[in-house]
Amino acid sequence: MSEVSPSTHANDVSLSVVICTFNRANLLNCALASLAAQTARKSMEVVVVDNNSADATQEVLQKWCSDQTIRLTAVFEPRQGLSQARNTGIAHAGGSIIAFLDDDVWVPPDWAARILRIFADKPDVDCLTGPVEAQWEGIPPPPWVNDELLFSVGVGQYGPVGRFLTGKEYPFGGNSAYRAGVFVEIGGFDSRLGRIGFDLLSCEEVELAGRLRASGKRIYYDPDVKVRHLVLASRACKAYFLARRYADGRSIAVWEGLRGGKWLVARNAFLRLVLTIVRDVPGYVLTAVVRSERHFTYDCRLAKTSGYLKRVVKILTRGIDGGLVS
Repeated sequence: MSEVSPSTHANDVSLSVVICTFNRANLLNCALASLAAQTARKSMEVVVVDNNSADATQEVLQKWCSDQTIRLTAVFEPRQGLSQARNTGIAHAGGSIIAFLDDDVWVPPDWAARILRIFADKPDVDCLTGPVEAQWEGIPPPPWVNDELLFSVGVGQYGPVGRFLTGKEYPFGGNSAYRAGVFVEIGGFDSRLGRIGFDLLSCEEVELAGRLRASGKRIYYDPDVKVRHLVLASRACKAYFLARRYADGRSIAVWEGLRGGKWLVARNAFLRLVLTIVRDVPGYVLTAVVRSERHFTYDCRLAKTSGYLKRVVKILTRGIDGGLVS
């Protein structure tokens, strides 16, 4: 876990929007264009963290810095990793609210204004999240995709009614906002979790949400604070979804190891095995027999379990630190 403190360089800024990017210059340009159309942009700054890109990202940032439509701070972070980049963004943010967007997300013109209004009207909200809707790149969604699988590509929602999240409900990393003081109090994102280059490791938002809740803070979901997330055509295939679910399993094992050590990992591995035998194996067989589209969901569940158990074995045999190594 990294200790980070938000900047105090922009006292007139209410909202800092942090975007971390890696080799996706064209997508970043579209995300920044949607931020330039915000109705509340005078109360907003944008902090873009270039996480060691080798494409045209710097040219895109220079264009937007020169344009001055939005107040933009560009930061280069050579240490690879999404969590590291987010912490760098936090350190350069001057707003009392810090929001995070992915570089492949587009926001409606009132997105920033809604965030500011909710935090102003609800002093008991420490973290805010909203729906992430899928924008499929040039193709219709595959017939085998359902809500369960969409969560693995950062798409999802918690219904049509605003409410505080509980239990296993966590903020969406591509559309979330926090009071800046949260990071002063509980620290930033754990750099041992989250994407590192092309590694699909995740759970950094889950880990942060756990610390946030443990400190007595609350996460609010508002269905009107929505964004659209581009699902690239190259990812609309079963191979990618299987890889994501496998990585999700690895990520959960690492998160549990960091949270509770070997005992928690061993206990949860046993429970996951029981769940797989009771629920997923029969479902896998039945959907294969009737040739249901849902059969692929069980493929993905078993891939997730496989990734989880393989990482558990590493943690139990090599220790927590050894088990963190890919």
